[in-house]
Amino acid sequence: MRETPAEVFHGRVAELDLLAAALRDAAAGGASAVLLGGDAGVGKTRLVSEFGRTATTGGAVVLSGRALDIADAPPFWPVVSALREQSRTRGALGRECAAALARLERADGPSGRVEMLGELAAVVERAARRAPVVLVVDDLHRADRSTRDLFAYLLAAASSPVLLVGTYRDDPAGGVPADLLGLAGELRRHRGVRFARVEPLPRPELAELVARWAPERPDVEDLVWRHSGGNVFLARETVRAVLDGDPRGVPQTVRELVRAGVAGLSPDAVEVVRAVAAGVGEVEHALLSAVVDVDGARLAAAVREAADAGFVVVAGADGYTLRHGLMTEVVALDLLPAERVELHGRFATALHGAHRGPGVAARLAHHWQLAGRPEKALEATLDAAQEAERLRGYAEAHRHWLRAATLPVPAAVRDRGRYLERASAAAALAGDHGSAVALLAERLAEPDPPAGTAQAVLRSRLGRHLGAAGQLTEAEEATGVPSRPCPPPTTTPMPPSPPARRSWPGTRRHCSTAPTTPVPAPSPRTRWPRHDGWGSRGHWLRCWRRSASVRRTPGTVPRDSTR
Repeated sequence: MRETPAEVFHGRVAELDLLAAALRDAAAGGASAVLLGGDAGVGKTRLVSEFGRTATTGGAVVLSGRALDIADAPPFWPVVSALREQSRTRGALGRECAAALARLERADGPSGRVEMLGELAAVVERAARRAPVVLVVDDLHRADRSTRDLFAYLLAAASSPVLLVGTYRDDPAGGVPADLLGLAGELRRHRGVRFARVEPLPRPELAELVARWAPERPDVEDLVWRHSGGNVFLARETVRAVLDGDPRGVPQTVRELVRAGVAGLSPDAVEVVRAVAAGVGEVEHALLSAVVDVDGARLAAAVREAADAGFVVVAGADGYTLRHGLMTEVVALDLLPAERVELHGRFATALHGAHRGPGVAARLAHHWQLAGRPEKALEATLDAAQEAERLRGYAEAHRHWLRAATLPVPAAVRDRGRYLERASAAAALAGDHGSAVALLAERLAEPDPPAGTAQAVLRSRLGRHLGAAGQLTEAEEATGVPSRPCPPPTTTPMPPSPPARRSWPGTRRHCSTAPTTPVPAPSPRTRWPRHDGWGSRGHWLRCWRRSASVRRTPGTVPRDSTR
């Protein structure tokens, strides 16, 4: 191929114009966002990369990060990794990003989740005072909950010129994936948000692209179109397969294309490709050299061969990833169980002895789990949960605590109740009160639940979570507060007075406890009925205020003093 696929960008004029218009709108009127959906391999990542290049040329600051493809990703990972990449640059912005990361990673950092969102938003806002900022989150459908919350927070709170760009893979039906439905619904309320679908290339544009890849082979255009249907990834791999020798036996599926390409590599290059596929996110060169059984000049030659074959690309300052997520999925799934356990065990061993930077604990837990070492996975999972809580990533902390409670090791079984309680607390802080209720209910239903004061505390928390979830009757049952009418306090009988006109039943202001005679204010001798629930005095006081409102305004609808 005369030009490597990574160097070639062609077409997508309408999509680039859409992104450029959104950036102009952000520069003129504050934050805006563009969400780009499409099939896997259609060219979303390459599109936003090209837009980022042109935006940088035009003077904008581009912060770009990619979500990790693991279930328990570190909180805010795409944004934090983008800031870390920017902190390596020279200038005031690089120093400011480095200082912001240091503040976020301290134990005495932001005190709550809203404060953490505000701190990250402030970093972006300060950068936008110098020039428009483009924040790109690639593979938004895989992003952690905290990153998705920050996406919505920035759009609502930022007043500076900030353009948010997210890419996501369509679900099988061609719509927004289930994990993004909540965020998509929130974003659609904003006028500055655009949703667009990246379609496969039309045949004329694909033909021009193929002519640039293989100028000496004009005969392959029809074959490439039939095999790819305009999907850029499939088209690229089809051209590679044709130029490698067999124009008639080109594999028809992505899996066959990737496997055929890997089969043409040397054993050392195959080991490099497999290791990079098994790594989480960017695999640093030092980490790769510790994992693969290839060193020195042989490793450098193997990496170069894999890069020239279009598999490995440089990521960050000194790391590698596979060129496309589809490649990562196919190569990782192609590993035999013994190969997978061995490879993840090497990664875990190498990471265990490395510097524990942000996100390392979550990666370590992932590798120990897949290496079949649950006792080591428990230790790393607990570290990851505490790190997530320190960064106020409570949704991620909730998943880590829950994972710790389900690991099949004696230590996890012994402390399972404590992990369930921590998972419930994290879920509540993340706003997931349904999960918080379910976890506490599971804890209280265990064969050896806490007793005495400890059980009362848990039931108190359960009542709060139920109340926050809107289940008020269940909250009363959980805490022992009976649900019964509110009798007035016992007082000295008063002379009768003209009856007050009651409101009609069924209205919002109807009060079933409003008496037909005035009720006096309580004196110091008033005997308040005993009550065994929370805040019983305030409970009866509210009932007295409702009934006393009739005395203040006879003949009117009783006033609801709780409004």
